[in-house]
Amino acid sequence: MVSCKIHSNNRYWGFYRWIRPFIGWYSSGHSAFIIRNYKKHTWIRSLYQPHSRISAYWSSGWCINFGELARRGRKKFYGVDVLILGIFAFLQIFAINVYALIIIRLILGIGVGADYVMSPMIMGEHANAKDRGKTIGFGFGMMWGFGALLAAFAYMISGPILGVSDAILWRIVLALGAVPALAVVYLRRKMPETPRFIARIAGDKKSFEDEVKYVANRQIKIEGNIKDEHGFRYYFHKYRREYVAAMLLWFFYDQIAYAGILFGPTLIASKLGLSPDAWTYLMEVFTLVGGIVMLSLIDRKGRKLLQILGFIGMGAFLLLFDGLKSVGIVAAFPIAGMLAYGLGMHFSNQAGPGSITASGMYGVELAPTK
Repeated sequence: MVSCKIHSNNRYWGFYRWIRPFIGWYSSGHSAFIIRNYKKHTWIRSLYQPHSRISAYWSSGWCINFGELARRGRKKFYGVDVLILGIFAFLQIFAINVYALIIIRLILGIGVGADYVMSPMIMGEHANAKDRGKTIGFGFGMMWGFGALLAAFAYMISGPILGVSDAILWRIVLALGAVPALAVVYLRRKMPETPRFIARIAGDKKSFEDEVKYVANRQIKIEGNIKDEHGFRYYFHKYRREYVAAMLLWFFYDQIAYAGILFGPTLIASKLGLSPDAWTYLMEVFTLVGGIVMLSLIDRKGRKLLQILGFIGMGAFLLLFDGLKSVGIVAAFPIAGMLAYGLGMHFSNQAGPGSITASGMYGVELAPTK
């Protein structure tokens, strides 16, 4: 447990390490915004429906692959994810037809899937226990939304203000998602191996002692074997209830969340008289406030309470939205629908499961390093 106490002795060191993993999720949100919102162009419209299904399965498969590869070393593969993501995000600008765009985005999905497993894992293994919740919740719970927000801003600047034609506007905004991803490739490759991997998987006592000395500026001497000799079957049998519960929570959460991601800025926004861009700006206000609540409470009140209250809030406000719509109040007073939907799908979401389950926090904290 020495590594859990390391970071509190050097806050700059901790900040420098955790700022790098966030960019992958930012780029993912940036890319998804264009696909879900910008369907004026025929290619995007024809890509949208199959893309939403295929990309989920494809990226999930690469999560598993990179999870296994990470057992051979976190540092060894870290940076490969955003390199793939950045290169193929940029190459979207050169797609000659919808089939080329599909192929490019499938390869981009390898980077997305890799980053979804690598970044929370590395962040969790570097983070200080007392503020791990804030670190992961902000980095992976909120950065996706920031990516979508800045994509909307880039679209507004390039299109309505600068007058870029629709024919190339979507290409430019998609390609802009490559900039932050490529900017952190070098920084990720220079990131040191995590202390927990060094100790629990590699079993390298000397390297772990050096890591503690570098981070905490104190000398320690490890006695005995620190390598974890247990395998997957041992841990799954011991913690199977916790693992299954965490998986089911994410499964049920995605049933709700992706309905909002796919249809919120388009179908629901149009019923409330909002454009996809205006919807994104408005809903991000609810997301930001929910994120602030999460950051202020998660390491003091715990994950479980925020998760429960978040799911209850999402359910209650979505039922309220449906009720208001059924009696015609949403049509007569759209602001009522915006408030009900925003408090459910964005505020309650971000204050709870969107920052906990959807950030991979349970996976990181419930599973042993191995």
